[in-house]
Amino acid sequence: MANNPILELVQRLQWDKNDDPKQYTFYYYDAFARQKFGFSFSDIKLVDGVNLVLRKDDGTVSIPTHRVIEVKKGGTYVIKRDLKEL
Repeated sequence: MANNPILELVQRLQWDKNDDPKQYTFYYYDAFARQKFGFSFSDIKLVDGVNLVLRKDDGTVSIPTHRVIEVKKGGTYVIKRDLKEL
């Protein structure tokens, strides 16, 4: 599999006891709504291939990792991609 920094970060946060996943906020771009939405690490129910399956009030939603455009730890960017990269 090609380098996927989002998957690498999620996997690291699942197992690294030296980092607090509660400090991370992920943002993905919804092409239909034409806006970005945020979610916390605790919203991730599971990783399915290259998709993050998120818990939602009305069920689950699958977000392809290439749609994740930003990750912040506290207020600091850990990953920031330009929408042109999508």
